[in-house]
Amino acid sequence: DDLITFTLLPSLGYDSETREKGQQGVLPLQKKEKKLYTDSTSFMMSPKERSQSLMGISQLLLHVLLSALIVFLNYVLFYVLFLVNRYGQVNVEVTGKSKINLKVRGGQMAAFINSFINNINIENTYEASYNTTVCLPSPTPPGATDIPVLCSAYAAALLLVYASYGARYS
Repeated sequence: DDLITFTLLPSLGYDSETREKGQQGVLPLQKKEKKLYTDSTSFMMSPKERSQSLMGISQLLLHVLLSALIVFLNYVLFYVLFLVNRYGQVNVEVTGKSKINLKVRGGQMAAFINSFINNINIENTYEASYNTTVCLPSPTPPGATDIPVLCSAYAAALLLVYASYGARYS
């Protein structure tokens, strides 16, 4: 399903010869032939060239949108990590002291239990700290040099799409 290109100049001689003989010439192209063949001297794109160019441009546009989305998400990720770093610094220190003094009062049974536990007196201090600062990410901003590189690459790709149309003139 390739595009067939013909040169108009040699066919002009052939066309004038066939017309002198009273036969129908090649030119002008019929409507069906205009869809199949491309006049290489015409500045207008043929329908086939137009559809191929539109296909190339649409693929390029989809790729540009995907790259823009990736760059945007890169900045969003940086911002989210920046917020986590800024507001996620949690330092909790818990200290306390507990004291348990066990005495059993009462009658005969209390005296028997007291002989075993003998006035238990437990004193304890505790300390705990929770620090998230060491676990937090330290994001670096995305490089701004990527955007001009992407733009120039896509501009070159767009020029190549149009250059393929202009290649028939060479």
